Amino acid sequence: LQTLLGKLGQHGERVVLAQIGQDTREELRYRALDNESARLASGLARRGLATGDRVILLAPNSPEWLIACVALLRAGLVPVPVDSQMGGADLEHIIRDCGAVWVFTTTLGAQRLAELAISAHEHVVLLDEPGEGAEFWKDLCVDADISAPAVSPEDTAVIFYTSGTSGFPKGVPLTHANIVSNLTALLSLELVHSEDRVLLPLPLHHVYPFVVGTFTPLLLGMTIIVPSSLVGQHFFAALREGQPSILLGVPRLYEALLAAIEQRFEAKGRVVAAIFRGLLAVATKLRRGLNLDAGRPLFWVVRRGVGPRLRLLISGGSMLDAEVAVRLDALGFRLAAGYGLTETSPILTFCSPEMRGEGHVGRALPGVDLRIAEPEQQYEHGEVQAKGPNVFAGYLNLPDKTAEAFTA
Repeated sequence: LQTLLGKLGQHGERVVLAQIGQDTREELRYRALDNESARLASGLARRGLATGDRVILLAPNSPEWLIACVALLRAGLVPVPVDSQMGGADLEHIIRDCGAVWVFTTTLGAQRLAELAISAHEHVVLLDEPGEGAEFWKDLCVDADISAPAVSPEDTAVIFYTSGTSGFPKGVPLTHANIVSNLTALLSLELVHSEDRVLLPLPLHHVYPFVVGTFTPLLLGMTIIVPSSLVGQHFFAALREGQPSILLGVPRLYEALLAAIEQRFEAKGRVVAAIFRGLLAVATKLRRGLNLDAGRPLFWVVRRGVGPRLRLLISGGSMLDAEVAVRLDALGFRLAAGYGLTETSPILTFCSPEMRGEGHVGRALPGVDLRIAEPEQQYEHGEVQAKGPNVFAGYLNLPDKTAEAFTA
């Protein structure tokens, strides 16, 4: 990842991240990201942080979050992205479990840490504004140019925490090799290009938006658009003002998007609603029966109203309902989907728009091997087992859970 991040400056004044709200817009350019992250990395090295040290990122999406994350990686440190709304017990467990002594957060995050009595032994750095009792990230920056510390492909790059059905969240260390292998495989699909603009309404403490929605665009020099909050009007403002060509979402988002389109026609009266439903039914039958994309010309005005430049919807995180996928496809949207998990960095299989199969998740990414184990007596189907350079080596501090996760 350090090789990738060392090339950020070559994209010059292109916008790397635009944060958009109803009446707000903040932009970060590649040259500024390159300069500020390098200066922060130098400052962290001067403060004595050593290669492999873990640092918590406890903040919502923002330009400062991206600067801090890139700086940590450039300094050979290990970011640990955490949900800024996480409960106190889980948060305390994560900080202790990963051994972090530095926390990058916001003013509200620092207040939470203080209320939970977690911050007594942590060095807190604020990303949003200067404050008492904590350092401001800009004050750490120095102009001294440090050479990138030696990092092996097998060294841990990032640690994500994934919650199970019970107990504390489990730490999932992903190496530089894990993440780069997934990035390389994704780029080989040639589904996205440098001129694309991706709308990312998902929090970056999850591996899916982190790898697919952030580092894939960084590698290509794309522009990432993030809503200023997850409130509906901010999302639609970012969709309208940011002019994205790609939307990266989860099934719940696409269910809400489809419902909003249908409700818009229902609100126009019974006749208009009936015509819309009829045309959608015809487009669905033509798509399913003859593979004719009638929705492209029939509903181009609808798609333009959603996002004038939007050409591709990518779904991940959980299974997209087949009926939702069919209806969006009939409206003329191009749909792609991925399947995987945190432990696989994250993508195992990818379903391109051309596959358009209902009820399947596509084919394995290049370099990934999949097999179905013999079903155990109490199960009808066998377990999916995966092997590849994107598969993690084991859970943090949990040898028993690691042993359960792997076959011989």
